[in-house]
Amino acid sequence: MNKTVLVTGATGMLGAHLIVKLLQEGEHVRATYRNEKSQNLTRKILSYYLTDVHAAWQNIEWVQLDLLDVSALGDALLGIDEVYHCAALVSFDPKDAQRLLDENTEVTANVVNCCLANKIGKLAHVSSVAALGRKPGVDSINENNEWVESKHNSAYAKSKYLSELEVWRGIEEGLNAVIVNPSIIMGAGDWGAGSAALFGRVASGFKFYTNGVNGYVDARDVANVLFQLMKSDISAERFVLAAENKSYREVFWAIADSLKTKKASIEAKPWMGEIVWRLEVARSRIFGGTPLVTRDTARTSHQHNYYSSDKVKKQLNYSFRDLERTIADMAQLYQKENS
Repeated sequence: MNKTVLVTGATGMLGAHLIVKLLQEGEHVRATYRNEKSQNLTRKILSYYLTDVHAAWQNIEWVQLDLLDVSALGDALLGIDEVYHCAALVSFDPKDAQRLLDENTEVTANVVNCCLANKIGKLAHVSSVAALGRKPGVDSINENNEWVESKHNSAYAKSKYLSELEVWRGIEEGLNAVIVNPSIIMGAGDWGAGSAALFGRVASGFKFYTNGVNGYVDARDVANVLFQLMKSDISAERFVLAAENKSYREVFWAIADSLKTKKASIEAKPWMGEIVWRLEVARSRIFGGTPLVTRDTARTSHQHNYYSSDKVKKQLNYSFRDLERTIADMAQLYQKENS
């Protein structure tokens, strides 16, 4: 008999892809959400992969709650066997810095405490490679990396590090839990945010690129790994998830090839980024909204960060999708929706 699982962050891009996987595996899913509008993305992502979205939707038990409300969260966990914690505030806007540190940490602490109190069978926590830190001189970042305090760490990175500490604290108190540290997650759905927003920018003729390097992983692979880890005997371990390490230029050009549009042709130098992020912050303060480029994103785009997923490949015998395939799949969906 399949267990009943709870997914936090079910209305986010990764959470929605995870729900697809869980439904395909016949799991009984309870999912958290804040408002009905936030469910639209999940419904759309389900339509990408499932033939009968209405029937699938009826198999999801939706629970409206604020994860900062401990009492409501405890009630949501009644009858739950396993928890996938995908919820997190993601922002690189300086004005969100304190909220990131407070909210992401407190929400994860609440999830951990409620899992302990309700004797949940297992917790799978979605962290980030940002929580591993970026120690100078390290050729390839893996699970053994230790956090190093630095002015170069974004508030988001520190919030994910502090959140991860709450999970490790729970493990010490007897919680059965695993952690995944995805690199940049590539997934279709919200074409105005995250990695998916790159397709719109490339399609509109965006001319600039950088030669910085980062890791990339398909949202479907993150969902698959989470499911496999949950069903395994593995506990008290974390796993870096990065299918490939590519330069931003290579990614932009691969997207352009998939969309059959012009490739970015101008290398953006670091000094250009320093000007752009300042202009963007000024623009957002005058006209409102979120800056498209921040100090953190501008500087990260020039860094060379390489990640190793050897551990998860070995322990789960897992093979990731090629980034080229991921981009081609996303481009097809983007063009279908924006043609």
